[in-house]
Amino acid sequence: GESPANNNAQNTYTMCQLKRHNHAESAWILVGDTIYDATPYIRSHPGGTETILRKSGGAADCTEDMRFHSGRAQREWRKFKVGTLVACPRQSSS
Repeated sequence: GESPANNNAQNTYTMCQLKRHNHAESAWILVGDTIYDATPYIRSHPGGTETILRKSGGAADCTEDMRFHSGRAQREWRKFKVGTLVACPRQSSS
């Protein structure tokens, strides 16, 4: 079950887009500048749904939180990578 879409395409998202993914139907979390989709994992998260939702949508950089998880958990996480964070494009003043 690897979806080919995620393999070679380098998806990038801005903070503006990331902010929309902060609820149980779509919870994306930020680790450094890498974005992961935590949605499939939320229900089974031992720490509870709330802990993920509070930090989703780019509300926090979860690098520290990730370190605290086991190596096995971190390997699981990598499967859920959706892309990389990039700066919001500046509005061109014309």
